[in-house]
Amino acid sequence: MSIENILMVSYYYPPMARTHSRYYFAKYLADNGFKVDVLKSDRLHGFMCPLNIDNSITEENKNINIHSMKAMNWSILGDILAMMSFTPDQFYCWYTAFKKNIHNIIKNINLETSAILSIYPAFTSLMAGHFIKEKYNIPFIVDFRDEFLDVQAPSNGRKRVFLKSWEEKIINSADLISVSTNMAKDSLQNRYQISDEKISVTHNGYDQPITIQESVKKNKDTFKIIYAGAISAHQKPEILCQAYKLLLEKRPDLKNKLSIDFYGPDRPYFHMTFKKHLMPGIAYKGFVPYDEVQKEILKCDFAFTSLADEKYTYAIPRKIFDYINFEKPILAAFPKGEAQQLIENNKLGLVSHYDDIESLSNNILRLIEEPKLAVQIKNEIQKKKSDFWIGSQIKTLGEKIKILSPVGAPQ
Repeated sequence: MSIENILMVSYYYPPMARTHSRYYFAKYLADNGFKVDVLKSDRLHGFMCPLNIDNSITEENKNINIHSMKAMNWSILGDILAMMSFTPDQFYCWYTAFKKNIHNIIKNINLETSAILSIYPAFTSLMAGHFIKEKYNIPFIVDFRDEFLDVQAPSNGRKRVFLKSWEEKIINSADLISVSTNMAKDSLQNRYQISDEKISVTHNGYDQPITIQESVKKNKDTFKIIYAGAISAHQKPEILCQAYKLLLEKRPDLKNKLSIDFYGPDRPYFHMTFKKHLMPGIAYKGFVPYDEVQKEILKCDFAFTSLADEKYTYAIPRKIFDYINFEKPILAAFPKGEAQQLIENNKLGLVSHYDDIESLSNNILRLIEEPKLAVQIKNEIQKKKSDFWIGSQIKTLGEKIKILSPVGAPQ
């Protein structure tokens, strides 16, 4: 008897915006023969998390069943409890409702051939999966799309002790652990002495490969850069605005030749920090559905991405893989780490440190004034593009899941 059904616990899931990777897990596990039951939240809870809806992410799949689990919104109380380290995150209200209602959902599922897959973020998803593991004793797979402890509580103190106790509980109960980067794997292994057999890397990637139709550019003297993603303190995308301003101070002749478009949700950070960096030549287009953003990225010359803190050395933003799929030379501002190495080692674009505005400005100028460089980058992307398809990553994870021992039985 082998694992045939996946109970995928993911608080975040479409149609919530920017939840592509969760859908890809469900989609490609289903494509590899699993029946997938997704246990998700019906909405975002808490006070600081406004919800954007994007109905363009998913498609119908007869092997994926969606179960939206409702919970009373604790609003700002959820945020306060998390900030004071009484709960691991602000969505604890969903976890309490999950525990009460999960039996009604899984009572019709054959648990003897099932496994749980919980995806972080949110940590609530891991807690919910752990609850099923403890109650029904079925294989438990934990996936960290992001680093948890070193991002949420990087310094020693009460909060780190509290969150580490929860993380350790999850890790110890897991039968298989998946992480998104090699540095994230090393971090967990160093913290908990996890064997190589128990933990593996499932890189992010793009969905279906896009065949790029080459077109003749109408005006070869104009260039557009696009940023598509979150506008927050984690990315500080305004560094691109600062680099643009610096470039025009040096080269005012580029004023009518270079423009930048930003696509992303309108959150408090936008109004408090980002907005003041807008200037002629830079446009904020707001949040638009993923399929519409794709069309705009296809029309741009270069694509920008950033991470603006040393604690993100482990991370590779998922949007990098979209840019690869669209065959766009990548401009990036990162700490030294996984994302920087991915781009530089594969010659996918130009990387600056996130606090080196002059270097970023110079990289923009290089791509504009060295057309052969942009062509070389695009050629490298085309050669290596197939390496970054997420379907192959999840297929490998699925093979590891299938050989787990299905030891559960209904209680």
